[in-house]
Amino acid sequence: MGNSKGRAIGAKILHDREIEQSLPTYGKLKEQIEAVRPVAADYKQRLQKYAQDEFVMPQVINNFSILGSRGTGKSSILKTLYQYLQAQNTDPTDFKKQKNILLPSIVPENLVDNISLMGCILGLLKETVDRISDTQENHNSFCPSQPCPLKKKYNELMREFVQLQQPYEQISVQQFSTNSEYTRTITSMLEAGNQFTVQFRHFIDELLSEYADDALLFIFIDDIDLSTNRCGDLVKTLLSYLSHPAIVTVLAGDISIFGEALTLDFLHKEKIPDSEYLQNSYLVEKTQYGHDTAEEKMLERKKQLAYEYLKKVMPPNNRHSIVNWSLS
Repeated sequence: MGNSKGRAIGAKILHDREIEQSLPTYGKLKEQIEAVRPVAADYKQRLQKYAQDEFVMPQVINNFSILGSRGTGKSSILKTLYQYLQAQNTDPTDFKKQKNILLPSIVPENLVDNISLMGCILGLLKETVDRISDTQENHNSFCPSQPCPLKKKYNELMREFVQLQQPYEQISVQQFSTNSEYTRTITSMLEAGNQFTVQFRHFIDELLSEYADDALLFIFIDDIDLSTNRCGDLVKTLLSYLSHPAIVTVLAGDISIFGEALTLDFLHKEKIPDSEYLQNSYLVEKTQYGHDTAEEKMLERKKQLAYEYLKKVMPPNNRHSIVNWSLS
């Protein structure tokens, strides 16, 4: 569903010398990832001291990006990094000794239209949940009726996710026999958005408790610049759902093309009527220089908005650019 195997034509594991020539900051990228571990371990320790509902989770965005134009070897670098992290799991049979939970690489362009990025991630997580559940059931063979807590949370999470899939605006009151039944359904759907975010956090906490204290969940997203219609979904998923101290997301793509696609997505959502409308000027307040006002065109405003979102989705300090070598 989200595997990049079909897209990564020519992708291969690189040697250290090869990867350092194309991505000079590869060593720094690995150091930045390792720096996330003590923060995640500290979060897990503090979580154990409080009930989940009482503990306020900080919003932490561990997004790292590998940037470059098409054909510069981004997929090969992702594959090499994946192998490096996989090698850190010295004993694959013992979850408590595993430091990394690795999901297969996702290419948004390869997802079918009715599958969101979050739906893809939940689908990929099922294999991990099933492995842990099977292991626990084998250890507890004397009590097979005892459900796996992680699997229970996963099933609850999936029910909340399914609840979100039907837009509440499309539900007609004629579908229900009474107004009170209609009101209860709409209220339940509106609450599902907040509930899903909370349930996903609890699920991730439960999942990480099965692994080493400094374990991290890694999500790889390749070719983020290829699907204009996926930009909004990608931004929402990264900022709303995956902002967890122990989740690390590695993105790969062309930042300039992704910025253009994000701008087009903003324009599409606001249903800008025609190109002339983009040239209309609006008065904006320049708070940086006091309370002066200046004129700014609609298109420039949307470009600036896309730029601000890019800083959140791809923090500048976590960007790693591939060097383009010419024949000269």
